[in-house]
Amino acid sequence: MCYEAFKEALAGVGGVSEAELSAPARVSAGALAGLIAQTFVYPFDVVRLGIFDDKFTPTKHLTPPLHHSSRPAARRHHYNKKGGEGP
Repeated sequence: MCYEAFKEALAGVGGVSEAELSAPARVSAGALAGLIAQTFVYPFDVVRLGIFDDKFTPTKHLTPPLHHSSRPAARRHHYNKKGGEGP
């Protein structure tokens, strides 16, 4: 969806049809779409990794898993433990 929108925008700027776009223009459209996707996905990955991080420690390979009542509870736990920092 994003890729197609960026291709249309690049075609409009260059004054060519989408089929006539050069390879670098298509790669640029894909890179921009990937950047947008990663921007939206990264915060959820941080929470997911924080949840799994609590299960593994250097001294014990597997400790009893944390059971949160909901995803917001898991996010609160992660934020309170790490203070909003990354993984």
